[in-house]
Order: sequence, then structure tokens, then C-alpha cells
Amino acid sequence: MYHIKSDKRSVRSSEWFFEALEALMLETEYSKIKVIDLADKAKLGRTTFYRNFDTIDDILRMKCDEKLLGLKNYFMEYYKEAVLDTQGLFLKPFLNYWYVDSNIVELIIKADKIDIFQVSFTNMVNEYRDLITTRNSDTTTNMVPLKNANYINKIRVAVSISILTEWIKNNKDVSPEELSEILISRLKNPINLDIFS
Repeated sequence: MYHIKSDKRSVRSSEWFFEALEALMLETEYSKIKVIDLADKAKLGRTTFYRNFDTIDDILRMKCDEKLLGLKNYFMEYYKEAVLDTQGLFLKPFLNYWYVDSNIVELIIKADKIDIFQVSFTNMVNEYRDLITTRNSDTTTNMVPLKNANYINKIRVAVSISILTEWIKNNKDVSPEELSEILISRLKNPINLDIFS
């Protein structure tokens, strides 16, 4: 777990540890990076590291949570202005957001720690769902019943992460609009793939 205090010194030192991790990952395999390596690279003490983080994974977790908070805010703004065509209403802004800056996801993939992204993203989707459900409870008649919303969110998270990781591994070779259109058209006209034939 990370526990960054709100004072400038803690925030700054946590940033320096992230920058040090990012630099070390260019030269060293993630699993071989030690706290002492990070402290040396960041020019900070190990006690400062442990004041802010429990493990090296927590640096990735902190940055991932920060970026996903930005995604949640991006969704809020996007939906204020979006024409209410439900086609791709989640996928398009999701891909557009990561198209601009996917650095943390790239680091998480490189570190083979996609579970960090999955936990943070699931929490963000659940918070966002709860916020929208609360906001729309009086006006929306076709909301997914809450007992089924958890399943829908699990599907959304799993599919989104799979698409995002594959897209990033392919150097975002397709624009967000093009990729979302491809996926939406496949969902509208699924090909019958029998894996047992």
C-alpha cells in the first residue's frame, strides 16, 4: 500500500521514486529492481521510501490510481458533451484517454503486473457506476439492475483491459475511433466461431 501525505515533500519524493523506477526499468528487469536501487537512483533514503510505500509495486499502484482518477474525470466531462448514442459510449472515450498517455499502462505491462491495473480499474468503474446510479436513480428507467451491474462491470473491465493491453503491445497501431468502430461492428455482427470444429 502507498501512504503519501499531502505535504509537498512527500508528494515530491513519491514522484522522484516513480521517475527512478521508470529509469531503472529501461535498464533492468522489473523483478530485479531493489528498494536500495530506487533510493540510490532517486537520491533519497530507504526510510523515505518506506515512509511512502510498502513495496515497489506500490509506486506503480499510486501512478495507476492517479491516472485512473484522471480517466474518471475524463468520462464525466465526455458524458456531459456526448450525444446520447450508446454505441461505444464507454469504449471510445476509454481508448481516446489512453491514446494520449499510456505510459503507466506500458510500465505495468512491462513489469508483468497487470493485476495492479485490474484492481484499480475495477475500483474506478465501480465508483463511477455508483456515482452515475445515484445521480440518475430518479430519471433513468432502463438502468441495469444493481444485482446484475457487478457482472456487467466485470465483463467491461476484462474486455477493456484485454483490448487496451493488446492495443498497447501493438504500439497503438489503430486510431481509437477506428478500433472502437471495429469492435462495435463485431459485436453487432458476431462471427460464429466454433472452437471445437
